Amino acid sequence: MKVCRYRCPAINVCKILFSIILLMNLGIVQCAHAENEPLLNSPFGFHPAKVARDGYADSGYADASNIGVGWTREGMYAFWFRVQPDINEPVYNFDVYDNQWGAIPTSMHILGNICPEGPVDEGYCMPNSFLPIDEAKYVAFVKATVERYDGDGVNDMPGLTNPIKYWQVGNEPSVFYKSDFADLQRITYLAIKDACPECTVLLAGPQGYSRRASYTSSFNAHFKPILVDLAGQYVDVMDFHWYGQATGHYRLKDWGGTGQDVVDFIRSTLADNGFDTNMPIWITEMGSYSGVTAVEPFQTERQQAMDYFKRYIYSLSSGIDKIFIAFGLMEGFEHDDRYFDHTGLIYDGEFDYDQGLGVKKLSYYTYKKMTEQLKDADWSTITKLRDGTESDCLYVFNIEKNNQPIQIAWWDYFDESSYNEGDKKSITLNGLATTKVLVTEVVPWVELGKDVSDYNTAFIVTEYPVSNGSVTLAIGENPVLIVSSGALSGYDAWRLSYSMTGLLALATNDYDLDRWSNLLEYSLDGNPTNPSSVGTGPILGGFEQVNGTNWVEYIHLQRTNANHGLTYTLEQTRALVNQPWSNCVDAVTTGMGPASNSDFMTVTTRIPIDGKNKEFIRLRIEQ
Repeated sequence: MKVCRYRCPAINVCKILFSIILLMNLGIVQCAHAENEPLLNSPFGFHPAKVARDGYADSGYADASNIGVGWTREGMYAFWFRVQPDINEPVYNFDVYDNQWGAIPTSMHILGNICPEGPVDEGYCMPNSFLPIDEAKYVAFVKATVERYDGDGVNDMPGLTNPIKYWQVGNEPSVFYKSDFADLQRITYLAIKDACPECTVLLAGPQGYSRRASYTSSFNAHFKPILVDLAGQYVDVMDFHWYGQATGHYRLKDWGGTGQDVVDFIRSTLADNGFDTNMPIWITEMGSYSGVTAVEPFQTERQQAMDYFKRYIYSLSSGIDKIFIAFGLMEGFEHDDRYFDHTGLIYDGEFDYDQGLGVKKLSYYTYKKMTEQLKDADWSTITKLRDGTESDCLYVFNIEKNNQPIQIAWWDYFDESSYNEGDKKSITLNGLATTKVLVTEVVPWVELGKDVSDYNTAFIVTEYPVSNGSVTLAIGENPVLIVSSGALSGYDAWRLSYSMTGLLALATNDYDLDRWSNLLEYSLDGNPTNPSSVGTGPILGGFEQVNGTNWVEYIHLQRTNANHGLTYTLEQTRALVNQPWSNCVDAVTTGMGPASNSDFMTVTTRIPIDGKNKEFIRLRIEQ
């Protein structure tokens, strides 16, 4: 189910005078993923999503928006020493953070990091300690920072449009070999919750890349003590980091030691120390590279692209909620030709095998294809159908999108000792409720990203007939997405009737750029290819007095055709700040009449106004 809040600019706020003032907000809530903002359920993150490079024309968030990034963890953490340069003066300077977080488009959620200082001793922590030199002043800084960006209307950043509701304390505490990070987590957690009770607080994750040491042994030695000290408290979301090569390291195994499943290991360790066994787990740093680094073997653009796709799908199927690629959408971290200078999706013009500043890798287009196809999927439904343990190295997953199944499959050819380039592996899928499927290879067919001249024709798509619910495919190196191409209904049938394809055809996007989303036009009889035909928004009708009660009418369109996949709900609230929306329980539907389009009806609802100072009413549309 998609739930989003968007107020259509074409629908005005109306004031109606009738013995008292009744304020009816004709906002429309439609297609998105979460409370107040789109993409809350998106697992697709970047650390960071912003590109900032001199000489690159699209610096900013243009690329992140283009490829469907839903979350960003920016590189400048909220450091106490930077915000309050004079610890003896209660004066805060948020300019650098206003600029950083204020520029992030509302299509992306923000994970903010906060702590006293970074790895350099700035004099704001006690010697050899994570703890602030003055706890009360640090707590005041945390509260002021969280309050500034929480969007509750109290002491907010001027012009704030994209609130921060997710915070993480520090980063990779286990690398510093200090013993009191749990106390910093506790202090910061309580301060964040005091300023913003609805905010979510992450525990900073352990580092995730060791070519020689066992991951689980390192975790037990350096990170587990933090969990022991926290004793099941002061954490809403667990985090860990994960890197490696494109030769199966995506499987989240302790490949430097026991071979143990790392997610199972972390969940077991959390449970042993009093944490909820169902606690969400994120990976806020996930990496794969292309080219050759100072210490890593050569990997092609194609290997990186396939590996990133597998890292997302496999991790999500293992119960991970969100994944942030690190470091950066564009290459370049410390500019030392090591691992993190090669994990980006866009070249930065440095070092061997670089194709030039601003050139997109194959992984750029694969990421876009992945989000385009899976952005609105219900990730709670993802299941592993095959996990490579049947000696055939095949992996198959199923996920629901708009109540329709999507299969994802790949062959880990590099684990086959007899593999020769060009070999294929057959796989049969059963139980398909369609007459044919479209199979899309997720990495473009060209050798390098610079050779992609047209995104829409860059991927090999093959149609296979389905017989008695079964289809047999031949899979090569390239992972594939398998979707039904039989009879479509609902939004997908509607968009195809307008020949809408590609990223702009997603329900959350705006195909004709008329400021009405595609789903809004689908829901209210608009034409998504004609900016002058946006549909019919709700209106206020007349006033009536029935049996001594005064009423106002609210009138809106509603789809009636079969399998439209929508629900329409009126909601009310007495205030727009610090007041939840709830179903309009006192409303009474009085009419369902014809509309000019036979696929719709006109719904008239009465809402009582007696005894109300003001009230806001909106139409919530869900798919």
